[in-house]
Amino acid sequence: MENLGLNHTPTSTRQVLQSRAEETEMNDLQTSDSSPDTCAVDFDLHVAESATSKTSGLSRNPSFSGSSSYQDDLDPLPPLDRLSVLDLLDNFALPLQLEKLQRGISAQTDKVRRSRDAFKSRSQVARGRMIEEWRRRVPPAEIQLERYRRHMRRSVDKLGKRWNDTRVITLREKISFICGVMNIFISGFLIGGYPEYFHLWYTAQLLYFMPIRIFTYKRRGYHYFLADLCYFVNLLLMLSLWCFPGSKRLFTAVYCLAFGNNAVAIIMWRNSLVFHSFDKVTSLFIHVMPCATLHCIVHLYPAEQQAVRFPAIFSIKNGSSDSAAAYGNLTSMLAWSSIPYAMWQLSYYFLSL
Repeated sequence: MENLGLNHTPTSTRQVLQSRAEETEMNDLQTSDSSPDTCAVDFDLHVAESATSKTSGLSRNPSFSGSSSYQDDLDPLPPLDRLSVLDLLDNFALPLQLEKLQRGISAQTDKVRRSRDAFKSRSQVARGRMIEEWRRRVPPAEIQLERYRRHMRRSVDKLGKRWNDTRVITLREKISFICGVMNIFISGFLIGGYPEYFHLWYTAQLLYFMPIRIFTYKRRGYHYFLADLCYFVNLLLMLSLWCFPGSKRLFTAVYCLAFGNNAVAIIMWRNSLVFHSFDKVTSLFIHVMPCATLHCIVHLYPAEQQAVRFPAIFSIKNGSSDSAAAYGNLTSMLAWSSIPYAMWQLSYYFLSL
């Protein structure tokens, strides 16, 4: 009976059970036959001893057990009468925590997987947009080839036009250079040998240069420059030569304006003789040639022919400067040159409005 765990029961209970066991053994010895009742009592005794041993072994706290040894208090379970719901739930706490931890890890794994999938999806969308934008901006090879062909065709056409223009300009410059040199040569030859024909040479050149100047300036949009005083003086000189050769007032005005404003403009506007520039040759002509023509018909023209061809010039040269009707004095020259200048100034002002 001691092997059934009675050594671990409390002292009083162990004594009672021991005494009862002794009585039972004595009864068994007295009676040779064991009755069913005796077997039942013996079974109850064993059950009681087992329960007592289990009850004493489940105690965790020394205050709840009557054991005197320290090892008796290290049993893993408390007594059944002291067992609570929390003690039962403690056995399930660790699996629950492990399950909760596993769920957290699974949730984080799913979150990382979703973030990775979202990033991959956004990357693919951005890549698709970039490729589409690149394809939209960069045309196909056929279109690029066609554009290159058109560009090369335009470049070749432009180069051909420039080549042709260069050839034309070169030819024009050559002609202008030859004409400018010949103009100086012929003008010097006429002034020195045949001054009576110089006004014819001037008229021929004016009829050649002025239409070209009008056409060129009109095409460039410079036609308002044709209203300058130099053109007005050339017009007055043509009228004095061919329309009114006997007008002393007109000749006086033309002579003063040609050797005054027109001659000063050569220095002021820096007119230069550039033989290969047709425009500069023309500009120098309309400023210089009136002075050269007037010098020839006034000082180099034969007197007999001058009296017949230009009577106004002959009268002014041979008349007395002291008379009231004379035009060779300073007062007459200032007065008769200021009148056409004022007319030109007013017309120029109203034309430019």
